[in-house]
Amino acid sequence: MLEAAIATPTRPRPARPVLNHQRLLSAKQAAREYGLAYGTLRDLVFRGRLPVVRFDVSKFARWFFERRDLDRLIESSKELIA
Repeated sequence: MLEAAIATPTRPRPARPVLNHQRLLSAKQAAREYGLAYGTLRDLVFRGRLPVVRFDVSKFARWFFERRDLDRLIESSKELIA
């Protein structure tokens, strides 16, 4: 019985797909995907330029960012330098 279990090859599990289009990103994910330092994200939040999503009213609740807010920030920060 044990020999049969050892001899049976097992299929590797398929890798989980990366959710590139998930709506909310943690601060760490947002910083990594958008090429920003965490401190820069924090400063943008405290200056009122970037909204956060919190699911807890505690001031220590984790921050999440919506992709569209990050994209909007990038679009509004573009400038031409001649």
